Amino acid sequence: AAEAIAKGIEGYLALLENPVEQPGLRHEKVTVVPSTTDKSYAVAITGLRFGDAAGQGLSLGEIDYRLTQGEHDTYQVDSLKLPGEVPVVIDGKTTAAFRLESGPFSAVWSKPLQNFLKLNWQVSNLSLSVTDKPDLIVRADSVTAATDGKDDGKGRLDQVTDFVLTGLAVA
Repeated sequence: AAEAIAKGIEGYLALLENPVEQPGLRHEKVTVVPSTTDKSYAVAITGLRFGDAAGQGLSLGEIDYRLTQGEHDTYQVDSLKLPGEVPVVIDGKTTAAFRLESGPFSAVWSKPLQNFLKLNWQVSNLSLSVTDKPDLIVRADSVTAATDGKDDGKGRLDQVTDFVLTGLAVA
């Protein structure tokens, strides 16, 4: 089952990744490991980045989460772990960095729709620093995302997403 899940995640990422487009989404590896204590799977996507083939762009690194088989071709998704800092690399140098604290995350993933039916996520202490502009301050106290959707019966997603951004400051 872990191999099938990994293959499904690789297939989904292949839909998003277009090696011809610059920049684009890229990753190195997907690892799925069954839990020894319950029916969940630990997922790790490593080498995740949005940029060009030379490595310029956002370097997300590793993203981890847990999948648990749900009803009707769905997975419960939780325990999301993101890096606390995402560097922006240009010409081999880090020119900026995004920082964030990923908070509570829960979601329901639809295998047939290849999208979230439900998602709730809180992120706090977001900031952006630019190496050659040390006086520039961009920050937000928090971002909350809430998504609610359903299959419209024709294999399409009918979805509403609310984003709430608090404490935005640019100086």
